[in-house]
Amino acid sequence: MKTIQELKKLGILKGHNIPTYLEMEELYEAGENRVGIVQATGTGKSFVAFQFLYDNVFKPNRDVDASKEGFFTKDGQYKRKRAVVLEPRQGIVFRFNELCEKLCQELNVPFDDVIVARYDQLKLLTDEELKLLDFDYIILDEFHRLGAEGRGKVTQRVLRANPNAKVLGLTATPIRYLDKRRDMGDELFGDNIVRGLNVAEAIHEGVLPNPEYVMAVRSYEETAKIIEDKIDEIKDKKTRELYKKELEELRRHPEFAKGLKETLERKIQNKNGKFIAFCTDTEKLQSLRDEIEKGLLSGVNKNVKIYQVTYKDKKEDVERAIKAFEEDKSDCFKIMLAVDMFNEGIHISDVDGCFLFRPTISPEVYTQQIGRVLSVRNDKDFHPQIFDIVNNLQNYEEIL
Repeated sequence: MKTIQELKKLGILKGHNIPTYLEMEELYEAGENRVGIVQATGTGKSFVAFQFLYDNVFKPNRDVDASKEGFFTKDGQYKRKRAVVLEPRQGIVFRFNELCEKLCQELNVPFDDVIVARYDQLKLLTDEELKLLDFDYIILDEFHRLGAEGRGKVTQRVLRANPNAKVLGLTATPIRYLDKRRDMGDELFGDNIVRGLNVAEAIHEGVLPNPEYVMAVRSYEETAKIIEDKIDEIKDKKTRELYKKELEELRRHPEFAKGLKETLERKIQNKNGKFIAFCTDTEKLQSLRDEIEKGLLSGVNKNVKIYQVTYKDKKEDVERAIKAFEEDKSDCFKIMLAVDMFNEGIHISDVDGCFLFRPTISPEVYTQQIGRVLSVRNDKDFHPQIFDIVNNLQNYEEIL
């Protein structure tokens, strides 16, 4: 088991992740084979996964140590350690491969003996073929996704085929709120859950940036009507009349006369910024693209570059679009329109904020979306902007 000093010297993990990693190691040392980590999005779970692979696969396979039991077969041959990292989406596979290649090069270890794949890519393999892969370590990323029947079945097949493998699960949101509140951490790992920082703790401790949350709904009057209906439910007449008076004063505020275009023009801080827009489906994505092309963002910057990725796109197209978006340093306003692609696991550097065009009452979806702009940065003065266009906070009680 590594010490705090050894982990700090190696430099893979940030300071806030070291206690989480050591607690995970303690459980494995105690004889547990399955451990789940629950930690806020953007706080470096991918680096925790890489540290796990470095300690158990990359470095041991480079530095053969004859003193470690199990490293050699009965005939004296070295048994190389093997691992699989399972991801829900191709975009996350691409990003994790990219991270491993970069860090392996820096640490002078070969990026070998680790398969990074989508869960559904293993569906076509027979049970015998899964056994032949003979994994020593299995990483289940975004393990809350394993409540879905397809991913859940293939994962159980992989685990049965490799009963002696050490399993590490990672997620920010273990509860499936729209699936009868199933706790996937409890189902998969029982009591062996390590809890790192949650979002509030990470922001409070300065690990994640404190965002600016902007309610930029399309119709303020529609929002006022929702508030009015809630006021009408107040039983105390005096309190009800007081709130109604305040609401009428609010309705007379000039802000109600402003449309979405004017609000964005006034509120967006970085006019050359880079934003992600979450859309409900491809139809809504096209509708938003049409609005942008007709001038929705022209008050922010006359030059707007539109990117888009959806779950329907080919793997190579997704990778190409993400890479182009991330590397775009031009003076135009950059916006990535996304449908079920950036909700989890992918963090783009230098993103200034996001637009929530996808309504939800799921804390899982909501947290994953805003998490795309909440990631560890060295700039302590940076405050990402979150524009809630569909008024997700009207579902405050359900979300939080």
